[in-house]
Amino acid sequence: MATTRSYPEKRRFFRITDHVYLHIEQKNASSTQNSAELIYPYINELRKIEAESRHILLQLQNSDPQIAVYLNALNRKIDCLSQAIFATHSSETLEANHFIQLSEGGFSAELDQAYEPGTLCHAKMILFPHLHTLFFKAKVIYCNNVSGAKDSMNASKNTYRIGFEFIHLNEGDAQLLARHIINIQSNNRRQQQLDKRATESQGQKEK
Repeated sequence: MATTRSYPEKRRFFRITDHVYLHIEQKNASSTQNSAELIYPYINELRKIEAESRHILLQLQNSDPQIAVYLNALNRKIDCLSQAIFATHSSETLEANHFIQLSEGGFSAELDQAYEPGTLCHAKMILFPHLHTLFFKAKVIYCNNVSGAKDSMNASKNTYRIGFEFIHLNEGDAQLLARHIINIQSNNRRQQQLDKRATESQGQKEK
């Protein structure tokens, strides 16, 4: 049963709107892992190694920027290769299916199923356009019924705005998520600047 209680979200993280693939379920201890999930720990280890060596790359950017550029290129190649291997072992369609509010601390999404606050869930999230895939546990912070809020034709269909907090997000995934959010922020700012210039240019032409 859904609750209409509202839980305060943590506002210390910057939020973006993102279009992702999202799958959430409550697994029991006897649930079996698919081949993609069995490969995932190795991808996590690669991300952990990258996160642990990032401070060295930052130092190299000052002392030897060419080597730093080369090592960053190698990191991207390895990441692309690992994602390609991961994708070949996944039987699911890799298409975005949810618009979410995403931050480094958690996310919120509109779902058809209600979850009680405090519930621990297993989740899979794919970030586009690079198909970065995250497996993690998430805790339900709040669950509000928003049925019919957007479309009166679907008023009979229950829809819930649910807030989740990341639980057990490893260091490599946390670093990847942070970079993804920064990239989205940069792209959004760049697009806003282009739109502003286009509007100013159009205004000058009309004068």
